[in-house]
Amino acid sequence: MKRGEILDTAKEYVTKDRASTHGDAEANFGLIAAYWSAHLNKNIRSHDVAVMMTLLKLARAKSNPAHADNWIDGCGYLACGGEIAAAHQAGGEPTQREYGAWKPIETAPKDRPILLLTWEDCGPYYTRDVAWWEDDETYDGGGFWSGPLSTLDPSFWTDLPENPPEPEGEE
Repeated sequence: MKRGEILDTAKEYVTKDRASTHGDAEANFGLIAAYWSAHLNKNIRSHDVAVMMTLLKLARAKSNPAHADNWIDGCGYLACGGEIAAAHQAGGEPTQREYGAWKPIETAPKDRPILLLTWEDCGPYYTRDVAWWEDDETYDGGGFWSGPLSTLDPSFWTDLPENPPEPEGEE
């Protein structure tokens, strides 16, 4: 396969409507970043996902350099990552769709509900919960996180995604 064919195939893959199969690329990469952030206890951004998926394809290419799919997908991941990074740079902060960028709990705002991530004692699982800060001077730290889960000792937080628009014709 010639380089032009690899790039043309990658372009076809990343520019046709893949949202019906995989969802919006930036939203999907943001969700993957949230999962990886939780698992690694590090802040992974959506464009980092593109880089790491490219590295996965490079590792596969090392094992099977003749398999064109590795080269095509690697180009596609880099193109998606470049687009996402450029959009973030142009707009300053990541888009709302990257709501899953987990941040240390010490940086959490205490003026609005947020999504919290808590390490469970029963194994390597995280619990996610919408919670809010309750001021209470009798507690260390001047308050506590309150939500449907009564015992919250969160490690990370992220903003909640925006609500979807109201359906037309309903009041």
